[in-house]
Amino acid sequence: MLAGRYPEYKLATRAFHEDEAIRFSRMQARQALKDCTRAESVKPRALFVFSTQSGGTPQTNKDLMGALAQDYDCWALRCSGDVLELSHMADGELESVVIQQLNRPLTPLTHISQEYDEIVEAWLLHYDIELVHIRHLLWHSLNLPHIVRKLGIPSVFSFHDFYTLCPSVNLVKEGVFCGGACTQVGGSCDQVLWPAKMMPKVDFDWIGVWRTRFAEALEACDAFVTTSKAVRDRILTHLPLLPRDRFFVIPHGRNFPFIGNVAAEPQATNAPIRILVPGNIGFNKGSDIIKEIARLDQGERIEFHVLGRMTKAVEQPGIVLHDPYTRDSFLSKVQEIRPHFGAVFTICEETFCHTLTEMWMAGLPVAVFDFPTVGGRVRESGAGWVIDHTDIPTLRTSLIEIGARPEELRTKVDSAIRWRNGPGKGLTTNWMAAQYLDVYRVATTHRAGKLRIDRVVAEASTPRPKIAVVVPQSNVNFTRGNASSHIRVWERTRNELDRDVVYIRMRPDNLMAALHAGRVDGVIIQRNAIPNHWIEEFLETFKKTGVPYVVELDDDLFDVPTDKDPKGRYAAAAQGLERFAKQAAGLITSTESLAGRVRRIHDRVEVAPNLLSRAIWSLPISTRRSDGMIRALYMGSFTHAEDLKMILSAVEGVAMRTPEFRLRLIGVCELPLPEWVERTDPPDSARNYPEFIHFLAEQRSDLDFAIAPLMDSPFNNQKSDLKILEQGALGLPVLASDTQVFSSFASVEGVYLVKNTPSAWQAALEDRIAKIGNCHAEGRALQSWIHAHRELEPSLGAFDRCVVELLNLK
Repeated sequence: MLAGRYPEYKLATRAFHEDEAIRFSRMQARQALKDCTRAESVKPRALFVFSTQSGGTPQTNKDLMGALAQDYDCWALRCSGDVLELSHMADGELESVVIQQLNRPLTPLTHISQEYDEIVEAWLLHYDIELVHIRHLLWHSLNLPHIVRKLGIPSVFSFHDFYTLCPSVNLVKEGVFCGGACTQVGGSCDQVLWPAKMMPKVDFDWIGVWRTRFAEALEACDAFVTTSKAVRDRILTHLPLLPRDRFFVIPHGRNFPFIGNVAAEPQATNAPIRILVPGNIGFNKGSDIIKEIARLDQGERIEFHVLGRMTKAVEQPGIVLHDPYTRDSFLSKVQEIRPHFGAVFTICEETFCHTLTEMWMAGLPVAVFDFPTVGGRVRESGAGWVIDHTDIPTLRTSLIEIGARPEELRTKVDSAIRWRNGPGKGLTTNWMAAQYLDVYRVATTHRAGKLRIDRVVAEASTPRPKIAVVVPQSNVNFTRGNASSHIRVWERTRNELDRDVVYIRMRPDNLMAALHAGRVDGVIIQRNAIPNHWIEEFLETFKKTGVPYVVELDDDLFDVPTDKDPKGRYAAAAQGLERFAKQAAGLITSTESLAGRVRRIHDRVEVAPNLLSRAIWSLPISTRRSDGMIRALYMGSFTHAEDLKMILSAVEGVAMRTPEFRLRLIGVCELPLPEWVERTDPPDSARNYPEFIHFLAEQRSDLDFAIAPLMDSPFNNQKSDLKILEQGALGLPVLASDTQVFSSFASVEGVYLVKNTPSAWQAALEDRIAKIGNCHAEGRALQSWIHAHRELEPSLGAFDRCVVELLNLK
C-alpha cells in the first residue's frame, strides 16, 4: 500500500542510510550521547553559595573551588538581596552565566523569598547540580537547604562567622563579646548587613526567633564545617540539634606566593616599636583600641602601621596608614614597613584569621587577644603573645615590654619561621580540598541513606587515607606539567567520592611540611620529583615519620643512555635516585619489561600500563578533508630523533615516487628537513598535554595515517606502546616498528608492524599508500579497539588497591 501511494518512498528514504552527511551526523549524535551518558567523562557539578564579593569568605571560597576544580565542575550562586547571579569557574576565574533581578528584595523579617526559591530550584535542575556547598546564607532565602533536599541533592553548610546565631555576626554587644549567651537584660546588638529599617531590634526575643528559623533551615543540610574546634563548640552550644558526628573542623588552606623574613631586628634605642596591623580595621577589629593606645602613647614608644582601611582614621602620632594590600603585594608592602611584630586586635571570636597566617608566612610573630581560636593558634605555635585587652593602659605597657625583650622577640620570630616552614607550608588549598572531599562523601552518603537508595557511596564515617602525589615539574595550581605526569599520575589520581583513597597534589616543600605535621598517610613520587640535594633529608623524614612512599617510573632512570641524556642530568642523579627507590615501600612501572629491569633495585614492583583517559580523549569525531594530498603523522620529543633518522631514507624514497605524499612532523627534532616534511609545532597554549591532544585533534582532518618507528635497544624495549594508543585514538591506522614494545598489537586491526630496515619501511609505506582508501575504516576500527581495551577509567579501582597494598595502608 505504501509503495502504491508513494512510489518514490524507497528511493527517497535510502538517503537516511547511504547519504554520507546524514551518516556522519548520526555518528556524531551517537558519540555525543555516549559522552554525555558516561559518568567518567564528565565531572560532577558542585554549587557554592555565598553573598559578599569582598573579604575572607569569597576569597577562601575561590581557593577551595580552584583546588576542587581537578575533581569537580564548580559553579557559584551569589545573591545581593535583590539580584541573583549564577557563575561558572573556568581557568580559575568565575564567569557570569545568568543574572536575575528579583522583583521584591529579600528582607530579614522572613529571610525567605518565593521568587528566589523558584528561580534557584529551576537553576539547580537546569544546570544539573549534584552537590551544594552553602558558604553563607546572608541575603539568601532560608528555604535554600530545603529546596536542595527536596531535589535529592546532598548539601554542606559552612560557618565562617556567627550569623546563624545573631544578625550582629560577631556576637558583640555594647562593645563586648557576649559569646552568644543572650539575656533579657541590657540593650540590643548592632547589625550592619541589612538596612536598619528592615531589621527589628536585635534583642533577646528577636534573636530567639532568628535562631529558631536558622535551626529549621540547617536541619535540611547533610554535613557541616567550620574552621576551629572552639567555633564548633560555640555553635553547638546554641544550636544543639546540629549533629556533632557530621560537623567537621577544617582549617583554611592557602597557597602563598610569598614567604619572607621581614621582622626588623629588636632595637637597642627607645625608638618606637613598629607594629603591623593588616586588614580592614573597624570597631570589631580593634580600631578604637588602636586609637586609644596611640592617644596615650603619642608615638613615643609605639607606632601602629595599618595596612588597609581603618574606620574614621586620620594620621595621628602613633598611627601610620598605608594603602590596602592584595595577596600578591602583601610581602613587598610589609618589607617597606619593616615591623618588629604584628597584631590582631579583634575584640571578638575569630573563626580562623587569615591575617595571622599571612604575618606568620612573612616571618612575623603576632600579638593577639585571648580568644579561643587566635589565642589557641598562637599558644600552639609559640609564634606570638596572648595578651589581655580589658585595660588599655595595661595593654600599652604589655606591647612596650614585648619590644623591650629582644631575646624573646627573636625567639618568637624563630617560632613564626618554624611554623611557616612546617605546618604553614603543609596547609595548602589542595590539602584543604582533600579534607572537604571526605565531608562531601559523608553528605552524599547521608543524603542517599535518607532517600533509601539501594546503591550508595561506601561507609563514610572513617576518613579515607590521604595520599600525597608529587611530580617533577608543574605550575602552582597543578594543572600544567609534563605529559607523563598527566598520563601516568594526574589522570589516575583524580578524586571521586566512591574511591577508597584521597589524592593530594603537592610540591616537595609542601610534602616535607605535611610529613612533619602528620597530614598524609602515604606518598606517590613520580620519577625524579624529589631534587637530588633533598634526597637524604627526605629519606630521614620518611624514616622518622613512618610514612610510606612509592616511586612511579616509566623509564629506567638509573641507566639512561647518553644520547637520551646529553646534559648528564639523569646520570648525575642516578645514584641518589637509586638509594631513594631502594628505601621505598614499592615501585610502580609502565611495562613488564621495565618492571623486570628495576627488580634489581626493589623486589616489590607493580605494573600500571599506560592507558588513555576519557576526560582527555573524548574528542569530536573528525573525517579526512579532501585536499589531494596523502599525509602521515609522526610526533614525539627530541629523544625520538634517532627513531626518525632510522627510517628517513625510506620515507624519502616514498616521497620521490609519490609527489603528493607529506610527512607531518610534530616535535621530534630541529634538524633541517626536506620540503616534503611539514613541521607543525604546537603553539604555547597547546604545550600542556590536555590542550596538546586537542591540538592534535585539529590536525586530524589533514591526516591519513600515522607512523611509530622505534629503534630496537635495551632502553627502548622498556618503553610503553603509548605512540600507537595516542595516534590510534585519533582515528588513524598506524605503521609501527616490529619490536617487543608494540608486539601486543600484532593482531589488532589498523596496526601494521614493520621490520626495522629501510627497505621494509619503504615497502610498508608504499603498501599503505596503495590502500589509502582503507585508512578511514581501519582507523575507526583501531580507535574503537583502544577505547574498548585501553581506557583508563575501568582500572582506577585496581590502581587504588595497588597503591594501598604497596603502602601497607590496609
